[in-house]
Parts: sequence; C-alpha cells; structure tokens
Amino acid sequence: MNPLHKVFLVLETVVSKQGTGATYSEIVTDLGLPKSSVHRVLKDLTELGYLNYNPDTKRYFGSLRLASLGAEVMANFQLRRHIR
Repeated sequence: MNPLHKVFLVLETVVSKQGTGATYSEIVTDLGLPKSSVHRVLKDLTELGYLNYNPDTKRYFGSLRLASLGAEVMANFQLRRHIR
C-alpha cells in the first residue's frame, strides 16, 4: 500500500472518532495495518501538528491545523460548479 494512502487512512480514522479520540490500538485494529506503519504515521502527523495526542488518555485527536485545512476548502468550495 502506498505510504500516502496510509496517512489518509489514519487521518480519516482519527477524525471519525473525534468525539472521543482514537487510541493507537483502535487505529491498528480498525485499519489492519502493521503497528510500525501506524506508529510512524501517528508520530509524523503529531509532529507536523495535524494531530494532537493526549498522554493522559492515550488518545489522538484532529488538531486545529487539520481543521483549518477543511475550513479553507469549505470557504472556497464552488458548490454550484460541483452540482453541475
């Protein structure tokens, strides 16, 4: 599997559990990816500021930096063109 594909699978999984956060184990189980791959992706996304990690609960959450990407897309999304 393409490494970029893994990144987006991890992001989608974490965001789908945004209300409660996602643990490392949940992400590995949900995706069926090797633990080392998931660990590396989570580490990189956290270092880049796209995910937040709460060491008390051991859960990952999407960050404001990730939210700002989505907000920028929505602000400039041409819905009328998309519908046509």
